[in-house]
Amino acid sequence: MVLSQPWRRAGGWGLLLALLLALIAPTQSATAHAILLRAEPGIGESVASPPNVVNLWFSEGVEVDRDGVQVLDAAGARFDLQNTLVSRENVQQVQTSVKPLPQGVYTVRWHITSIDTHVVSGSFQFGVEASVAGGAAQTVSDTTSPFEALLR
Repeated sequence: MVLSQPWRRAGGWGLLLALLLALIAPTQSATAHAILLRAEPGIGESVASPPNVVNLWFSEGVEVDRDGVQVLDAAGARFDLQNTLVSRENVQQVQTSVKPLPQGVYTVRWHITSIDTHVVSGSFQFGVEASVAGGAAQTVSDTTSPFEALLR
């Protein structure tokens, strides 16, 4: 068979692999990680009355565990009730209840799993009758599988 002989050479297999990767790669690059769009209380905001719930909205649907959002005071004491969940009305919204918050600055640390199965984490601060210096920070953890690494 004349058509199958070129693919038996090492260079032929490499060309075939390159073509397959070229076809698959564009769909992989279109997948983005979830990004924190907004929060309530707002990122860097100072509120007059303490909230009962901290809400986070992301750019796409997410999954989260009960410990996915932590609300910490300046000394590192936790004020969240470890009951983080995705809203039933909106899969892009995550919420956690908090204990009564005294006056001060609080750091919200979060980690979620985005639709593309990458774990995304970050933090921001808000204040209760207190000014906040700083804004939001977001990092993406390295959960890339060997197959994804090959595609990139």
